[in-house]
Amino acid sequence: MYDATLVAARALPPDPLRPAIAVVGSGPSGCYVAQFLAKQWPHSEITIFESLPAPYGLIRYGVAADHQGAK
Repeated sequence: MYDATLVAARALPPDPLRPAIAVVGSGPSGCYVAQFLAKQWPHSEITIFESLPAPYGLIRYGVAADHQGAK
C-alpha cells in the first residue's frame, strides 16, 4: 500500500575522504581485512555482513559434518 506521508531520506553526497567499505563474512579473513582497512583508513565506515547469528566462522562453529576430509 502506498503511503504519501513517507518521504525517502535525502542521500548525502559521498565524501572521498571517508570511504564506505563493506566486508562480506565475519570469519577470520573478514575480521582481519576489516582490521587492516580500519588501520589504513581510520575515518572510513566499515560494515561487516554475516549470515550466521555469531561471528568468527570456522573458529566458532568448526568444520561441517559433510566436510570430514578438512578436519
